[in-house]
Amino acid sequence: MINLQKVNNFCEIPNFVDEAFGTYQNVVLFFCDALGWKFFKKGKKILSQFPSTTMVHVTTMISGLPLVDHAMPEWEYYDAEVDDLIKPLYFSYARDRVRNTLNVEPNKIFKEGHWASRMIQCGITPWIIQNKDYCFSHFSSIVGKDYKKVPIKNDLLTGFNQINKILKNNANSKNYIYFYYDKFDNKLHKYGCKSKTVLNELNKINKCLKIFENKKTNYRKNTLLILVADHGHIDINKKKIFYINIEIPEIIDMIRENKNGKKLYIGGSCRSAFLYIKPEYFEKAFCLLKRKLNGIALVDKSSDIIKLSNNKERIGDILIRPLSNNSVWWYQKGSYKLRHKSYHGGISRDEREIPFLTRELK
Repeated sequence: MINLQKVNNFCEIPNFVDEAFGTYQNVVLFFCDALGWKFFKKGKKILSQFPSTTMVHVTTMISGLPLVDHAMPEWEYYDAEVDDLIKPLYFSYARDRVRNTLNVEPNKIFKEGHWASRMIQCGITPWIIQNKDYCFSHFSSIVGKDYKKVPIKNDLLTGFNQINKILKNNANSKNYIYFYYDKFDNKLHKYGCKSKTVLNELNKINKCLKIFENKKTNYRKNTLLILVADHGHIDINKKKIFYINIEIPEIIDMIRENKNGKKLYIGGSCRSAFLYIKPEYFEKAFCLLKRKLNGIALVDKSSDIIKLSNNKERIGDILIRPLSNNSVWWYQKGSYKLRHKSYHGGISRDEREIPFLTRELK
């Protein structure tokens, strides 16, 4: 059996998968978005990368690269190619709620992934099973260029059935199957960590996983199942949201503009926020935020906390990491406002502790 102790952080999982093929014919990785340790205390407890967001971890799992190299740090951020704030997974401007509004070539935003091509060179067929709504998105098509893609309705049983089908139809070859499921995360955002809706979804995940694990077949022998999440969740105190431009209105003049004179108000998320500050105002803004957010959030120079080997402008100049269940964001009607009950991206244990479970399939 391979050594689980080698994995302590999410970014180490791709290397673990590579090594697993020295022992197993097939590796199945079930990536359950938001299934943090507090919801699923099985296997080994490891840490997510920071920021503890889907953008960071999905990119790592498809490309095989850690955040420092893939440089996709958050749900939304400033992109120099577009010269504006964007939502990369949606391929849209940050202000938009629909997909594919950017007027730029997708390969200017996303780097082509090479992990899948390396697997193919080693005789391994890489597969992606995920929601049909984005299975062939710009992100999936470029970062996951060489994967065989299997679009499904957003359903657990359908996904697990597709895994069995792939293994059965390719019983004489090596396969890496990546199954991404996001419904648990969606329900957490909308209903909160303690809701009956979330508990019901968690019970469904446990039930479907048990059925999948216990199925006995000839074609699944010598197959390793890995379960992992990208992050957990934390319910925020909606009565104490710190909207920066309301609480510190003088900060507005210190925010950078793009070439068209548009303010780059904020990037990241309410649990790991990026501020893009004019160079001449950095020290003033930094000290002001430190004072005003004392006891509410940690305020640091972004590059001191998040290390990127490229596209360093994406993380802005100042990083705000709220403490406890606080949240720090920007307010603008129609564009910026916190609507959900539960969020992630921050430094709390609830957000960063995740399960890493392995099982040999029967």
